[in-house]
Amino acid sequence: MTLWYRAPDVLMGSRKYSTPVDVWSIGCIFAEMHNGRPLFPGANEADQLDHIFKALGTPDEAIFPGIVELPDYRPAAYKRYAAPEGMGHLVPGLGPEGVELMTRMLQYDPAKRITAKDALDVSRRCAAYVRPVADAGKGTALRPACATAQVRSVWGSVPSHLLPSDSTYHPPLLCSIRFSPICLRNSRLEALSE
Repeated sequence: MTLWYRAPDVLMGSRKYSTPVDVWSIGCIFAEMHNGRPLFPGANEADQLDHIFKALGTPDEAIFPGIVELPDYRPAAYKRYAAPEGMGHLVPGLGPEGVELMTRMLQYDPAKRITAKDALDVSRRCAAYVRPVADAGKGTALRPACATAQVRSVWGSVPSHLLPSDSTYHPPLLCSIRFSPICLRNSRLEALSE
């Protein structure tokens, strides 16, 4: 259901569809991949906004300049929720770098959302911390630095044409999202299972 990934500005009638709208969606998917369930599972547009506001606080002009100009902005119809002291509660167990990335994706004001390029740069830095490797008898282990061959061994279903042949390449989202609960919590982690 694409409603679950729709940015609040779009839900309130914005006709400006650009990269920040997609970045919001990616933030929702990032959290869903970590949690194993949708972050904002609304039944309709009003319920969707309520889920978002409950989790992030109800926005106002100070948080989202220009919100009052959105065609479907109805402040009297929204319950007032206080903004939390961060977004870590939405993704329990995700390390600080992952929470920061998600926080920068899920900004009410589209102008304040992280750019797609900057998000990829952040994920590349996270991906550089670990690489999955087959460790006989111990399952999958994580060691510093991603390498494409090891990613292929774990992600066998990923078509080879989507993975570069350069073994020094650090697959940004493929590695960092899959292993984010671990690699972002402790970049020195040596083994996933013992």
